[in-house]
Amino acid sequence: LFRSPTANSAMAQDEALDRFALLDCHKSEIDALRAAQADTSDDQELLAYLRATRFDLEAARARLAATRAWRASEQIEEKLRDKVWRAEELALRSVLLYDYLGPDRHGRPILIERVGAWDVSALLQKAEDLGRFKTLHAMAA
Repeated sequence: LFRSPTANSAMAQDEALDRFALLDCHKSEIDALRAAQADTSDDQELLAYLRATRFDLEAARARLAATRAWRASEQIEEKLRDKVWRAEELALRSVLLYDYLGPDRHGRPILIERVGAWDVSALLQKAEDLGRFKTLHAMAA
């Protein structure tokens, strides 16, 4: 919610973090983005693209299209269905020490990554093939 400052700035900040309130407030933009892309993404994902572009619909469309094109070129969806790739992605979690915990009370996804506990030599070994490393990490998101 991009509003002018109010007397109760803590309340305005809390509302800006509340994804459910943002979904309600920006439903028309979310619907327009979905229609323009013939996209099947959920509202939360489309809201993220809109927020990343400060609700510039054209910029959000371009960003979403670029992401979809990259995911298609890397065959992310196919790899998510492949048992070998899924097993490798799960193994990467033990090196990067991350996991998806679910949404918080505002509907935002929680992904914990314990960077300070990394075994850097194991991480460097896994990242030797940077393309494969990026693909595996994208599978988690």
